[in-house]
Amino acid sequence: MFVSRSSLRVRLPRAAVHCLARVRWPVASAYTTRFDSTSHIQSSPPLRIPATPRTRVSVVSPAMAKDGGTQELNATKRTPRRWPKQPAPIPSTDSKPEAAVKPKVALPTDPGTAKRARATKNKGLSESNSPVPDALNEAENNTLANTAASSKDDEPIDTTTNIPFLKNEEDAGTNKGKRKAGTVDAETEAKAIKKSKAVEKCVLARTPTPAKPPPPGIRFLAISYNINSLRSAVTKCPEVLTNIMKTHQPDVLCLQEHKLQEKDVPGMENTLREMFPQYKCHWTCSVTKKGYSGVVALTKESGAAKGASQSTMVAFLEKAKPEKSQAAKISGSGPLKVTFGLGKKDHDDEGRMITLEYPTFYLVLAYVPNAGDGLKRLDYRIKSWETDLATYLKTLESVKPVVYGGDLNVAHLDRDIWNVDAKHISKSAGTTPEERKAFGNLIANSFVDTFRHFHPDAENCYTYWSVRAGNKQWNRGLRLDYFLASETLISNNLERGLYVHDAWIMDDIVPGGDHCPVAVVLNLGGSSA
Repeated sequence: MFVSRSSLRVRLPRAAVHCLARVRWPVASAYTTRFDSTSHIQSSPPLRIPATPRTRVSVVSPAMAKDGGTQELNATKRTPRRWPKQPAPIPSTDSKPEAAVKPKVALPTDPGTAKRARATKNKGLSESNSPVPDALNEAENNTLANTAASSKDDEPIDTTTNIPFLKNEEDAGTNKGKRKAGTVDAETEAKAIKKSKAVEKCVLARTPTPAKPPPPGIRFLAISYNINSLRSAVTKCPEVLTNIMKTHQPDVLCLQEHKLQEKDVPGMENTLREMFPQYKCHWTCSVTKKGYSGVVALTKESGAAKGASQSTMVAFLEKAKPEKSQAAKISGSGPLKVTFGLGKKDHDDEGRMITLEYPTFYLVLAYVPNAGDGLKRLDYRIKSWETDLATYLKTLESVKPVVYGGDLNVAHLDRDIWNVDAKHISKSAGTTPEERKAFGNLIANSFVDTFRHFHPDAENCYTYWSVRAGNKQWNRGLRLDYFLASETLISNNLERGLYVHDAWIMDDIVPGGDHCPVAVVLNLGGSSA
């Protein structure tokens, strides 16, 4: 590179300076100048610049430009500029001979031990601002390797924390100092023990309660299912209802909490008619709040055009008793009459009850009011709903036997609650002493819990699981759905004909909601052929 006689100042970036410093210029007479503008090029080959009379070259690196200064090379002077002496650079490990390189100690292959090694090293760094000496690192690695080698092979390991489990509390006390020095601290160890105990008891084993074979006479099957939004069920998972209908072919399917308004009923009824042409829908909806409550009963009919007549509560109670010859009617002929509510406006406006009258019994399907958050509706349920319900069922039972079922929103017995000893149970809706006592009084008045009749000692059999807590996979739930029956129906007497044959919980059907269906089977007498 030849520079003109005029004074010239050249501004070069750092990369250009680095390149210039490594170039040997092919000139006859030149002198050597060393660039020390940056520390990373101190060991670079010398820069040779041609000697041109009265030529001044100024090279400005980015570091110089930041300070506003320049370094000038006066070509008129034959002696090189004396630069300040720079500190000797720290030699890299690559420049050391092989004999001087420190041998590396292989760390244990166990990931937990490696993790604890890093934690111990970081702890040493935090205690001192200076880097850890190599001798300390080597001693540290040797200590960890010896600790890992001395550990027992049969010691159980927590896969979530890579920490050996302690066998008992005495082991925790004796190993506290050892683990704190070589592996983990006491707080982490305590958390691992607590977590391991929680994992051991998380899944609750359910007592098997299989369904019985069909009865010898004509079968009548009723299924109750809190659907928790019928529109969502039909849109997102219609196969659930389809499988229930195809597999079990119930005479009645009762769905609680459909959450539809009266204006939405025609469209949904057409959808259900297309899915299940042999069934007719009977609806009751809430008129006090949108997207709330509601019960629908799908009854098997002998003909789609033939349906049961619907009446008010007063006309229903004034109806005369049926003739005994009507008991010979076969299953699938549909109900004689359908009635809605308890006959009181404060109950019926929420759409919570449907009564189906059959020739030899009544089938009452309900969605019982929940006590609500903070038990705001507990007084309404105990003092109003439960009292009127008991009176209503007694009135029906004076005519013929009653089967009462649905989402009754109460866990009656201790074995119907997975965590009955929890402190909040007595203050939670559905498990308060008042609700459980009222339900017990209803059963004491000539009613029988059909599931407990056939499975009195069954454990961990639930119909509700909290979706928010994800309790279904651990089977931590409550039994809130029932079928009760008059005591006169709990008798395996073929001469009388009508009796409850079986009752079970379909807890394998929970497509994303919080409830599962429950079923009851009645033997209507006669011949099933």
